[in-house]
Amino acid sequence: MESRECVIRTNAVPAVDYLTFHIWPLNWSWIDSKNLAKTYDVCEANTRKYIATHLKIAGKMNKPAVAEELGFPRDDGGYALSTPTSLRDRFYGLIFAMVQDSARKEGPFAGTNFWAWGGEDAPSIPIS
Repeated sequence: MESRECVIRTNAVPAVDYLTFHIWPLNWSWIDSKNLAKTYDVCEANTRKYIATHLKIAGKMNKPAVAEELGFPRDDGGYALSTPTSLRDRFYGLIFAMVQDSARKEGPFAGTNFWAWGGEDAPSIPIS
């Protein structure tokens, strides 16, 4: 995670049209992949705070902000296509709801991007 000062300094450049930020709860130890259900609430609180900080910066700069990369593991931290994604769905729902809320209020949260979206098709090599 970058420092607040770095975000401000980097995005204060007039040629930068909008701010971006990443959200990686697993990489940042906000969740435990072996215990997602019990660690999710802390993850959600950290995510809300993190986004709010970036949106405040974007608002002061009068620039939109995009969650450029975000990701969340499958329910047991595995990669099999059969592994449920209920907590991932909840996490994405949180982010998308924040975007919608910002849009309703004409706020700075302009959108999101998936990172490494696998699409609709199954891989040709089985993942276990």
